[in-house]
Amino acid sequence: MITLDEYIQKVERHRGEELSAEDWELISTAFEIGQRYHAGQKRANGDDYFEGHCVPVSLNVASLNMDGSMIAAALVHDTLEDT
Repeated sequence: MITLDEYIQKVERHRGEELSAEDWELISTAFEIGQRYHAGQKRANGDDYFEGHCVPVSLNVASLNMDGSMIAAALVHDTLEDT
Protein backbone atom coordinates (compact mmCIF):
# COMPACT_ATOMS: atom_id res chain seq x y z
CA MET A 1 0.00 0.00 0.00
CA ILE A 2 1.22 3.48 -0.85
CA THR A 3 2.25 5.66 2.08
CA LEU A 4 1.38 9.32 2.44
CA ASP A 5 5.01 10.34 1.90
CA GLU A 6 5.26 8.24 -1.28
CA TYR A 7 2.00 9.71 -2.52
CA ILE A 8 3.07 13.32 -1.87
CA GLN A 9 6.32 12.68 -3.77
CA LYS A 10 4.31 11.35 -6.74
CA VAL A 11 1.99 14.36 -6.65
CA GLU A 12 4.95 16.75 -6.70
CA ARG A 13 6.55 14.83 -9.60
CA HIS A 14 3.31 14.94 -11.57
CA ARG A 15 2.85 18.67 -10.87
CA GLY A 16 6.49 19.46 -11.50
CA GLU A 17 6.69 21.57 -8.34
CA GLU A 18 6.55 21.27 -4.58
CA LEU A 19 3.25 21.66 -2.77
CA SER A 20 2.63 24.63 -0.53
CA ALA A 21 2.20 23.87 3.17
CA GLU A 22 -1.52 24.58 2.83
CA ASP A 23 -1.93 22.21 -0.14
CA TRP A 24 0.18 19.56 1.61
CA GLU A 25 -2.09 19.68 4.66
CA LEU A 26 -5.31 19.55 2.60
CA ILE A 27 -4.12 16.70 0.39
CA SER A 28 -2.80 14.76 3.38
CA THR A 29 -6.16 15.01 5.10
CA ALA A 30 -8.00 13.88 1.97
CA PHE A 31 -5.55 10.99 1.52
CA GLU A 32 -6.17 9.78 5.08
CA ILE A 33 -9.96 10.11 4.73
CA GLY A 34 -10.04 8.30 1.39
CA GLN A 35 -7.76 5.55 2.60
CA ARG A 36 -9.79 5.05 5.79
CA TYR A 37 -13.21 4.95 4.15
CA HIS A 38 -12.15 2.75 1.23
CA ALA A 39 -10.25 0.31 3.48
CA GLY A 40 -10.97 -3.25 2.41
CA GLN A 41 -12.79 -2.17 -0.75
CA LYS A 42 -11.54 -3.95 -3.87
CA ARG A 43 -11.92 -3.36 -7.58
CA ALA A 44 -13.32 -6.09 -9.84
CA ASN A 45 -9.75 -7.20 -10.63
CA GLY A 46 -8.95 -7.57 -6.90
CA ASP A 47 -6.80 -4.44 -6.61
CA ASP A 48 -7.21 -2.10 -3.67
CA TYR A 49 -9.87 0.45 -4.66
CA PHE A 50 -8.27 3.55 -3.16
CA GLU A 51 -4.81 2.87 -4.55
CA GLY A 52 -6.09 1.46 -7.83
CA HIS A 53 -8.60 4.20 -8.64
CA CYS A 54 -8.60 7.25 -6.37
CA VAL A 55 -4.83 7.71 -6.30
CA PRO A 56 -4.42 7.45 -10.11
CA VAL A 57 -7.32 9.88 -10.69
CA SER A 58 -5.73 12.38 -8.32
CA LEU A 59 -2.34 12.01 -10.03
CA ASN A 60 -4.00 12.74 -13.38
CA VAL A 61 -5.47 15.89 -11.82
CA ALA A 62 -2.03 16.81 -10.44
CA SER A 63 -0.47 16.35 -13.90
CA LEU A 64 -2.87 19.05 -15.15
CA ASN A 65 -1.21 21.35 -12.59
CA MET A 66 -4.42 21.72 -10.60
CA ASP A 67 -4.31 23.13 -7.09
CA GLY A 68 -4.46 21.22 -3.83
CA SER A 69 -8.24 21.44 -3.49
CA MET A 70 -8.73 19.73 -6.87
CA ILE A 71 -6.22 17.01 -6.02
CA ALA A 72 -7.88 16.48 -2.64
CA ALA A 73 -11.31 16.31 -4.29
CA ALA A 74 -10.01 13.66 -6.69
CA LEU A 75 -8.83 11.56 -3.73
CA VAL A 76 -12.28 11.54 -2.09
CA HIS A 77 -14.53 11.77 -5.15
CA ASP A 78 -16.04 8.31 -4.57
CA THR A 79 -16.09 8.34 -0.78
CA LEU A 80 -19.74 9.36 -0.29
CA GLU A 81 -21.00 7.28 -3.20
CA ASP A 82 -19.15 4.07 -2.40
CA THR A 83 -18.71 3.95 1.37
